[in-house]
Amino acid sequence: MEETVKNDGRNEKGCFLKGHKAIVIKHNTGNKGGRPKTIKGQVKDALKIAEDAMPEIIKSMIARATGEEECPKNVQQAAAEYLIERIYGKVTLPVSVEGKDKPPKDMTDDELISVASNGSTGAVKPPSSTP
Repeated sequence: MEETVKNDGRNEKGCFLKGHKAIVIKHNTGNKGGRPKTIKGQVKDALKIAEDAMPEIIKSMIARATGEEECPKNVQQAAAEYLIERIYGKVTLPVSVEGKDKPPKDMTDDELISVASNGSTGAVKPPSSTP
């Protein structure tokens, strides 16, 4: 089938013809070097500074958490919570969705909807038609 060329460099179906300037070469992304690993070594310098200051930062947090260092109560509480979570881990709370009589996997869809809407495992009643 012979393709007819329109003024815009497309064939009858509207597709660009080979060699048209609108066809982009696949590997030309515009960012040939990729994301730089560091910005002139600044990231490495910042990590080194933070690493060197870490013992003082931890001592300061402990002092604030224990009330040795003067600070607002909310800062004291936040420091204490952070230290406790880092040392002991975050508290996990068990979640149970079981009804009174049976576990969720054994419930019907209507029973699950009832539990989700009002917390009971009774049968779902259709709405009454009388006003």
